[in-house]
Amino acid sequence: MIPIAAGAIAPLVNFPNGCNPEALDDRYRTVSAAQIAGNAALKGILRVRFTKVKFAKVWAGEENTKWSEAFPELAAQGAPCEIPIVRVVRFDKSGTTFGLKDYLRTIEPGRGWTTTYEAGTGSTGNREWPNAQFGEGGQCVATAAPGKQADEVDFLTSACANGNGELVKKLIATDGSIGYSDIATARNTSSTLAVNAAGTEAPTSPYWTQVQNGTIAVGSPQEAEGKGFTEPTFDEVNGFKTTAATTPAQKGANCLAAGIFKGTPATTFGDWSLTSGVNASSGFGICTLTYAMVFDDNAAVFGNSPEQEAKARTLKDYEESIVSEVGQAKLFEGDYAPLPAPLLAIARAGVASIGWDKAGSSTDKPKPPVVVTPTPPAGGGIVPAPISNKFSLLRKTIAPKAGSAALSVKLPGAGKLDVLGTAKSGGKSIKAGHTVLTAGKAGTYSVTLKPTGAAKRLLAEKGSLKVALKLTFTPSGGTASSSNSSVTLKLTKANNR
Repeated sequence: MIPIAAGAIAPLVNFPNGCNPEALDDRYRTVSAAQIAGNAALKGILRVRFTKVKFAKVWAGEENTKWSEAFPELAAQGAPCEIPIVRVVRFDKSGTTFGLKDYLRTIEPGRGWTTTYEAGTGSTGNREWPNAQFGEGGQCVATAAPGKQADEVDFLTSACANGNGELVKKLIATDGSIGYSDIATARNTSSTLAVNAAGTEAPTSPYWTQVQNGTIAVGSPQEAEGKGFTEPTFDEVNGFKTTAATTPAQKGANCLAAGIFKGTPATTFGDWSLTSGVNASSGFGICTLTYAMVFDDNAAVFGNSPEQEAKARTLKDYEESIVSEVGQAKLFEGDYAPLPAPLLAIARAGVASIGWDKAGSSTDKPKPPVVVTPTPPAGGGIVPAPISNKFSLLRKTIAPKAGSAALSVKLPGAGKLDVLGTAKSGGKSIKAGHTVLTAGKAGTYSVTLKPTGAAKRLLAEKGSLKVALKLTFTPSGGTASSSNSSVTLKLTKANNR
């Protein structure tokens, strides 16, 4: 279970049409009345926001009869503000729903947000919500869904289709609704989506808004006064003011702060179900992790064949690219955030541990291939089967005392294995090591890559050296094949002279 990215779950609002949000009390708005009085252009970034207690009550369906019930200061406007607050929820079971309920749990521990309304069995999963019925006969007709009753009764509906994108579309179509989504989906569901729009008038079209994070205690004066609100995008000052089209550099999730994720195991083999990124004292209040679930050794699962090994190599290449510096840097572009440093170290160690046929032979061999007799060539004789040049690098072991590395390589038959190591020094490429192995038959062999003089000098200076490996196997009587890998050589201080 490898964490690969951090993301923010943004609360969404489709404020009632015709209801003026400028009437909201300052604690429930992103821009105060005094700020707007001094600069009318700030109306365009006015958003409604819910303090923790009010947020939990509305999501529980307890202050939803009218917007003017949840916010009495809107009552003077009459009918436009008297429509229900409708909760738009995921149709399917969802980690996004779990993240929202996990945040609500920190506000109302006794409500059962992550027990009663999270641990449903079978098709219900985490599709249950307080003060609402799950089942057939509602807006999804014969299909069982959240919000069986009419919206004006249970104040809850879904899109009858899977995914955050469908939730956002349903929210846009439902005046006076609230919802939730990762910010990437909220921003990009459609070209006309106004979730993050800026303008010169106080908006009522759908947008995302803010929540209070862990710096604010439930029931405290600071909570009631509307303190401690945080923005889901990484740019706390301008993130919710702009769109991807106008300012793409301001994309990214506000979930990078150290210590934002709690309950993390020590390795990727641990239990990540208890990991939580909500209500932290820094960053956004509802952060989650995105994971990759991969096998430690694909050969033991799918069988030890060249085709499966090639697939497994591609998978590991992909995972390596995600947790690399380049891969993590690209996450902001997708409205996610890089992993905090401690989590990134765990993820990289997990990816590095992925191997192929670690035990030396698979316990789940594939079925033998169908043998097809080749067509004899003109003039008689049988075409010989091609000589296999498929080999596997099973593991790499570092010897810090010598500054060398031992490579375990599985060869398909007799032939010659050439291992060349290169490294960078001052912008130039140097030979870091070279060794050749001659094999007399198929089997698993160990070859040692010893550092060259130039490599050993760099090791003595730095203590470690990343080496690019090129392995080339030429079977006897066949054609060569190559593969690339890398290893970081190390030299202990005792030998660092």
